[in-house]
Amino acid sequence: SFCVTEEKSGSNTSSFSTFFNRKGRFFILRGEKNPVINAGQGRFYVVWANEEGSKNRSGISTFLIPEKTEGLRFGPYHDKPGFRPAPTATVHLENVCIPIDNMIGPAGSGYLLLMQTLDWGRALSAAIAVGLARAAIEEVIRFAKQRVILKRPIIRNQSIAFLLADLVTELEAARALVWRACRLIDIGKDHTVASSMAKLYASELAVRATTEGLLILGQSGYRRPSLMEKLHRDAQAFRIAEGTSHVQKLIISGQL
Repeated sequence: SFCVTEEKSGSNTSSFSTFFNRKGRFFILRGEKNPVINAGQGRFYVVWANEEGSKNRSGISTFLIPEKTEGLRFGPYHDKPGFRPAPTATVHLENVCIPIDNMIGPAGSGYLLLMQTLDWGRALSAAIAVGLARAAIEEVIRFAKQRVILKRPIIRNQSIAFLLADLVTELEAARALVWRACRLIDIGKDHTVASSMAKLYASELAVRATTEGLLILGQSGYRRPSLMEKLHRDAQAFRIAEGTSHVQKLIISGQL
């Protein structure tokens, strides 16, 4: 599990209220991370924390904590509208004691490691959003071909046909942005902006595709069980996780 976000700091990853200090050959960690996906289910927890007494980036380090470490607790679990199969909860660190070898990288390197991890993760989140948008668009096209009103399929109505034309075009654009970001990762080039562009565009497309899908499917899409209804709930998470859409725009505009 990826333990970064805290209740009060949100997207601010330059300082944490989770602290650590060294005691002989061990580190002691205390604080809370919330929300954490797969809390209580992960084999290991990667935790970012500030050295006690430090409140800037140079004091951030990263730690690997095994699942059954004493002082590691979970809950309460969140009742989320989407991504319900992935348990999400608060991770409590109550004087968690781990060997010094469980620090990842040199002391004070946590902020750089976090930025590198987020850049990589945003490209992968964008890839998932592309797949979700594709599933929604394919479902809408299938329905529009089968749904007949006044003796003709609704896909022959210009308002729906043009909307679907926009969506499939935007899907190809989102996929190309993801491929570009992943290619830059593969060849070791700077991929920060490319990953943010892919994540921003793909996540917004996923929301738009599922929203328009619900509108076209009407009552059959809005009631449960419905694939479109589920995709719509799941799509919202991509505008938030790995940095909100607003954060992605800050990253992109900062490089102009």
